[in-house]
Amino acid sequence: MHAVDRKHHIDLFFYGQGIAEIKEALRKTYPTMEFIDSAEDELIDFSDSPVLDRIKAEMNAGIRLRIRRQNKGFSQQVLSRKTGIAVSNISLMENGKRPIGAKTARTLALALNCNFAELIS
Repeated sequence: MHAVDRKHHIDLFFYGQGIAEIKEALRKTYPTMEFIDSAEDELIDFSDSPVLDRIKAEMNAGIRLRIRRQNKGFSQQVLSRKTGIAVSNISLMENGKRPIGAKTARTLALALNCNFAELIS
């Protein structure tokens, strides 16, 4: 996906899981942004980008959990088996209807091989 905002000169390339959530966050901040599907697989480092910082701020812990799970190729059922957390609770956390505490975040982070702090609500 290629994202372009004419008002603010931004030219971004995204691919992989989580694009819908990124689009949603970008639309909140940049309502005039256009999204163009692209076959190009170009990787750009946004580690010091204020745009990426705003996207991250818009994404809650549940969205980050869902993206991490999908990027690992896990269904909610697989994540449940790996963590011992009920599928219904994983669903509630991903949909922002149940907070993710520190203990649960550590359990999830071990299964997803990520930093537990990004999963805390």
